[in-house]
Order: sequence, then C-alpha cells, then structure tokens
Amino acid sequence: LKILIVNLNSALLKDMLVEEGSKKLSIDARVKSEQWGNQAIACEAQFYETMIVIVPDNGMIAKIPLGGIISLREKDHIFEIITIVLYHK
Repeated sequence: LKILIVNLNSALLKDMLVEEGSKKLSIDARVKSEQWGNQAIACEAQFYETMIVIVPDNGMIAKIPLGGIISLREKDHIFEIITIVLYHK
C-alpha cells in the first residue's frame, strides 16, 4: 500500500506542478490541519517558488499558495501557517 501511495503521490505532484518549476527545498515535517481532524500527520513539506506542497504519509496531498498565507509564526522550531485557502488534489 505504501508503494502505491508513493507512486500515486508522484503522479499527482507531476500533474499539479507542471508549470511550477523545480523544488527549492524539501523537509520532513509534521502537519496539523482542521481538514485532517487536527491530528499531527508525518509528511514532507516541499517548497516551490509560488507554493508549499504538503505530501503526508496518508496520501492526501495539499498545496498552499504563498498568496493564501495570512500569517506565519514560529516558536520553539514550530511554525504555524494560517491560510485562507488549502487545496487538496
């Protein structure tokens, strides 16, 4: 199942990022979202020129356009990003 999810994510990312260009930075992270029941989910956060793409282990890719970020705060190496838009593919 994990191999299937990895291959599906790869295909979805290729489709989503056709015109985005190359990845600038990629980090392992844990993400909490109201969309996912506010549970911390292990993921890879990929940073591009105009968006952040969240690739969680559960296979539900999300992209955050940088223009949709309302605020960004950091405390003790924990970043909180508040957005007006969160797209799921």
